[in-house]
Formats: sequence, structure tokens, C-alpha cells
Amino acid sequence: MSDGWTDRKGRTLINFLANCSAGTMFVKNVDVSDYGKSGDKLAGLLDTFVEEMGEQNVVQLITNNGSDYIAADKILNSKRPNMFWTSCVAHCIDLMLEDRKNSKC
Repeated sequence: MSDGWTDRKGRTLINFLANCSAGTMFVKNVDVSDYGKSGDKLAGLLDTFVEEMGEQNVVQLITNNGSDYIAADKILNSKRPNMFWTSCVAHCIDLMLEDRKNSKC
């Protein structure tokens, strides 16, 4: 799993977590402030994470639904077609509620 956020200093960070039968654990944090919204760079970062964890140990990636992650999904899916990619449901609901709040209806 990955979760992006911005700290108090304005840095864009991504936390990487792993979930297994023993529970969910923090693996690492990466400062991606210089990445912008690059799907290419994000795909490379996620691919490196899969390699570090061992592809045989990674069944699914769960990320937010940002345009950079969607682009990364398309790139990484061509390299790793047997891996599932799922958008975080909570993020999708948040986006829907924001759209509803901002609609004129």
C-alpha cells in the first residue's frame, strides 16, 4: 500500500506499507517533492518497491486515485500484468463527496 501526504514543511511524501497475515507494517517513506505529478517517476518508485519486497510477495498494490497513480498503473501494468492494482475506496469516496459539494445541483 502507498499513501501520499504533505508535511508541515510542504514536502510531498509517500509512505509504503505492507499487509500480511501478521498485520500492516510501515516499510519506508520517500520524499517525492521533486517528482511533480509524474506517472513515469511514480511507476519507477512503485516498481522499485515491488522489487525490494520481492515480486512473489506482492499480490496487489493499493494507492490513491490521483492522475499520477493512474498513469503509473498503466506503465507498471505493462511490466507486471499479473499484479492487481486497486484504488483506495476511502479516497474514491472522498473525491465523490468533494465533487458533490462543488456541484451546482
